[in-house]
Amino acid sequence: MVRRQLWVRGAVVGVVAALLAPGGQAALEYTFVDLGTGPPGFTSASLLGGGGGQLVGAAMGPSTGGFGHAVLWPSPGSAPIDVHPTSYAGSAALAADGTQQAGYAFSGIPPNHHFHAMVWSGAAAGAVDLHPAGFTESYAQGVSQGQQVGYASGAGTGDNPHAIVWSGSASSFTDLHPTGYTSSNARAVYAGRQAGGVLGPQTGGASHAALWSGRPDTFMDLNPSWLTGSGIFGMYGNQQVGSGNLPAGDTHAILWTGTADSAIDLNPKGIFGSTAFATNGSQQVGMLQPLFGGYFHAVVWSGTAESAVDLGAFTPTVYQWSRARAIDSHGNVFGAVSFDWGSPLHAAAWMLVPEPTTLALVAFVGIALGTRRFGCRMRD
Repeated sequence: MVRRQLWVRGAVVGVVAALLAPGGQAALEYTFVDLGTGPPGFTSASLLGGGGGQLVGAAMGPSTGGFGHAVLWPSPGSAPIDVHPTSYAGSAALAADGTQQAGYAFSGIPPNHHFHAMVWSGAAAGAVDLHPAGFTESYAQGVSQGQQVGYASGAGTGDNPHAIVWSGSASSFTDLHPTGYTSSNARAVYAGRQAGGVLGPQTGGASHAALWSGRPDTFMDLNPSWLTGSGIFGMYGNQQVGSGNLPAGDTHAILWTGTADSAIDLNPKGIFGSTAFATNGSQQVGMLQPLFGGYFHAVVWSGTAESAVDLGAFTPTVYQWSRARAIDSHGNVFGAVSFDWGSPLHAAAWMLVPEPTTLALVAFVGIALGTRRFGCRMRD
């Protein structure tokens, strides 16, 4: 009975929060869906990315030897598939575009892992090792329209990461690293452009958000003057999203549209910190931390700090931690939840509810409040 009351209370708070959305804008309401802990026999699943109607991540259980296995959800409502390549010890898929999935796999026993960038085409048997010759380590972190992006490092780079773009094979790689910088990393790709971050003497030792168009000489520094550092984690359409550090040390979610001057601080007023991981071209998702040391909550924005919707309001209260890593063209949000710090992860979805009338929302709140009061009388 107590759990039922907590769930109802959470639902009521979520609807009230939606009704009180600032600026008179249409309120957003979501239905939470627990997508589980991965394929049968797995006990923890982290949904790490998505695109083109697909979702990807990593899951683990007694049969994985303590390592994660790359997992693909062909669609949000479908059963997850273990796409781990059997010749490796562990793997994770970080991005998808509806046709391909990108991530990494590793061999060896800790601490002697050897990480290789990987691309899949929907099955373990289709995995392609993207690791370029002459490098020691590589990761793929984004995929779109036949391109994969990430980084590679080795003796030739001074063991510093260099941003890399591939076209489906190890030999197809292009080193995007700009001259004069110490390290670089590409985390997102869309329509022939790559985004991530760079670091070097020019940046004062802090990461700066970066944008390329397929070659190192196309590099653009997107760090605005009001941030001491920044990085991009996701991109779609003309939008790039990530985080930036303020002079006081706070980390805030940032939205760009291709230039440093376009940067927008998405951190809501009164919130300790935030990060944005993905965008569908009009909305952005990530996580926020309401209080220092507190649990993270999944969040969705519509281009401004004031538009932030804390998805914790739509999440059953038994899950204290949540994070959003993907959003589809319909505004549905995907990520992971957990009962507590260190607890097993569950893949999760927050499905956008078609906009009701204000009157219907008010009626729902009234019914829910009445139900909660009735439940209290029954307990008493």
